[in-house]
Amino acid sequence: MDYSGLYQRLSRLFGTVCHQLPDGFAPPPFQVYVELTYRCNLDCPFCSTKFGGFFNKDLDMSEDIAVGCIDILLNNSASDTPQLFFFGGEPLLKMDLIKKCVDLGRKSEIEYRKKIRFVIVTNGVLHRVAIHTERIERIPLASMD
Repeated sequence: MDYSGLYQRLSRLFGTVCHQLPDGFAPPPFQVYVELTYRCNLDCPFCSTKFGGFFNKDLDMSEDIAVGCIDILLNNSASDTPQLFFFGGEPLLKMDLIKKCVDLGRKSEIEYRKKIRFVIVTNGVLHRVAIHTERIERIPLASMD
């Protein structure tokens, strides 16, 4: 099966749907996916990051942009329990940035009267290392999916 062709067709479809919304209208987000890095510790043949041609490129999200995603979520979400997904490549390669985002999000929740559900989408390989060094235990409500 031609996965790159499928990816291109889906991209065109979603782009078309978004362009059909009235000017100035976008539904409020209840989830934000933050793609922290394109780097990965594995080379899975089914990885969706490969389809965009970014796989294992040394591209990481800056701290300013990641923090901005939290601001966007808290300022615009209609939900009292918005969700922020750390995604990648392998997001656990950017554990320091995940910690900063979670700390900032937890501090901001009181002001906005919202409770962010943080989720880490990971291949799980580095999860053992993160638990062993107690890096994940400091992230409240983080889960591995």
